Parts: sequence; C-alpha cells; structure tokens
Amino acid sequence: GTGVVLMLLALLLTLSRGAWVGAAGAAAVLLIFNFRRLTSWRLLWYLAPALMLLAAAAVAVPQGRAVLDRVRSSGDFGETAVSQRIGLWRTSLKMAADRPVLGAGPDSFPTLFASYRTPDQPGIGTGNVQPESSHNVFLDQLVDTGFVGLAVLLSLIGVCVWMGVRALPALDAALPGESSTSRAAMVGML
Repeated sequence: GTGVVLMLLALLLTLSRGAWVGAAGAAAVLLIFNFRRLTSWRLLWYLAPALMLLAAAAVAVPQGRAVLDRVRSSGDFGETAVSQRIGLWRTSLKMAADRPVLGAGPDSFPTLFASYRTPDQPGIGTGNVQPESSHNVFLDQLVDTGFVGLAVLLSLIGVCVWMGVRALPALDAALPGESSTSRAAMVGML
C-alpha cells in the first residue's frame, strides 16, 4: 500500500506525460486480468485513504498543482511544450524526407536542426534551447537510420512482444497469477 503510493507520487512528480500514459496502460492491464481477484472490500479500505492522500497532495503542494496544470495542458496543442514537440516532429519528418532510405547518420538531429528550423520555432535551436532529439524514439530512428533502420527497430520490438506473448502461458503455468504482471509490464514499456 505505502510503496504503491510512494511510487505513484514519484511518477506524478516527474511531470512526464509519457510515463503517465504507460503507467495507466499497465494499470488497466492489471485490472483487466486481476478483476476477479479484486472482490474483497479490504482492498478499497487500503486504496481509498491512499488516493485521498494523493488528491490532497495534488491540491495543497505546489508540485501537486504543477502536476494538475500539466494534466490539464496535455490536450492543448497551443500549450508551449505540446506545440514545440509537434514542431520538432514535423521538422524530423522533413529531415527524414531528405534522406529516406539510410538516414542522416547517428545522432544527427541536433546537427541538422538549425538548417531545418521553421519560423514557428523561434527559441528552439538557439544558444538557449538546443534540442538533442525530436523527443520521439521512432522519429529519431527514422532521421538517423532512415526507413531501413526504422524497419529494423520495429521488427525488433515486434519480435520481443511476440516472444513475450508466447511465453505467457508457460509463465502462468509455472507461477499462476504472475503473467498479468508481465502483461502489464509489456504494455507499460510500449
């Protein structure tokens, strides 16, 4: 109980929306595969105070208010962080279009960015803000290694997921109930 609350609090304070989405996906998988086991009202007695404590911390503590602001701004494409990411992704696609097959080489995004920067990205790529990547693993791979490298990366991910899914029945037979944790971990990492 306390460990889960501390982990959730740490996750929230990272202000990483991607981590929140991964954790929510993993939690959904855990609930789906363990719903029959959650019939006990005892669990509610443990979770309710923990959730109330998290909610109170989100409202009362300045970092908690920052988390709430971050959640609210997630769907706002005019918000600075969101619009900058979308701009970086568009720029990545332009870079990839110029070198579609084999890409521009390892870690080429920061080097190429200045020549691809658009007027709607005034502060990015200057001395104050130098992007190290597009903040998207797949677009970074596309820029660096082209469609060939991206296909290899997607194939590697696909094989890993396929092997993990194939191993779940054996895991469930060996350790009943633990395969749902493995499923949740796979979803959270994707």
